[in-house]
Amino acid sequence: MGEAKRARRLREHLLTSCPHCVFCGGVELATTIDHVPPRVMFDARHRPKGMEFSACGACNDGSRKAELVAGMMARLFPDPAPGLLENEQDAIFRHVNNNIPGLLEELQPNVRQKVLFNAQRSQMPRGAAGVLNVGGPILNDAMMRFGAKLGMALFYHDLGKILPPDGAVFVRWYSNYDAFTDGLPTEVLSLMGQPSSLEQGRWTVANQFQFGRVIPLERTMAAHMVTFRQSFGILTFAAEHHWHMDRAPQDHVFRPGCLRTGTH
Repeated sequence: MGEAKRARRLREHLLTSCPHCVFCGGVELATTIDHVPPRVMFDARHRPKGMEFSACGACNDGSRKAELVAGMMARLFPDPAPGLLENEQDAIFRHVNNNIPGLLEELQPNVRQKVLFNAQRSQMPRGAAGVLNVGGPILNDAMMRFGAKLGMALFYHDLGKILPPDGAVFVRWYSNYDAFTDGLPTEVLSLMGQPSSLEQGRWTVANQFQFGRVIPLERTMAAHMVTFRQSFGILTFAAEHHWHMDRAPQDHVFRPGCLRTGTH
């Protein structure tokens, strides 16, 4: 069977088993298949099968820039070896520069950040050549929306049901600087258990993508910690009722449909 025919059968199977969009609360009929994480996150855009989700066109298209930014951030450490992957990294940076004006300039560290990094260099792994400013609004909006999409996808992946319109996802993302300086939520990570990845036979991308989860017995919510290489991690907490998030910072809370509308 040819690759195109296999892809068509997979699409038909997924849209039959889940005919509504996973990312807008099941409100819209799904017309496309969305890979989460997307191919841009993986070396040479090559990923095992699995973790494909039904999506409407608007939710699929509404996350493309956020996924491009996340793909760039996933390649910041460690540096790829010279050759194909280094060329791929350069191409992603050019694509970001052309399509997301101001982001690369926003990433430039200020004097205080450079001084702090140099003072903490002994805590950094070999090969950490410098620091970036990850506090800017362009980067954080993209990473948070990427995290919201991950949270909704993993909720469906692990619970077998779409996060409803009344639900919400809390998102927080962590740079590798947080990891290297003990800034990760260790109390949450200790509950996650053995991490999973994408696998196809003996092929695994665990060195590029892993996720752990905590799912309470009532199965109305789920927490996930997702890591991409040694570059960044995203913590998501998805719940079927948004009032679970009432005490959370509301700029970290996303509702189903946010990818389509561009709002929280």
